[in-house]
Amino acid sequence: MDKAVLTEILLILVASMFGMLVAVFGWLSNKLYEKLDQMTKALQEIENGLIEKIHEIDKRVIKVETEATPQPRVVSFRK
Repeated sequence: MDKAVLTEILLILVASMFGMLVAVFGWLSNKLYEKLDQMTKALQEIENGLIEKIHEIDKRVIKVETEATPQPRVVSFRK
C-alpha cells in the first residue's frame, strides 16, 4: 500500500473514533439530564410536603393564640 492510502484509512479511522466519542458524550449527557430531572421532581415533592406541614403548624399556632388570648371587651364611655 502506498502512503496516500494509509493516510486516507488513518483519517477515516480518526473520524469514526471522534464520531463515537461524540455519541458517548451525548448518551452520557442524556443520562445526566434524566437524573437531574428526577432529582428536581423529588425535591419539588419534598418542598410541597414541607410547605403543607408549615401551613398546618401555622394553623395550630393561630388557633392556640386565639384561644389563649382573652376576647376584647366592648367598653362604652356613655353615661
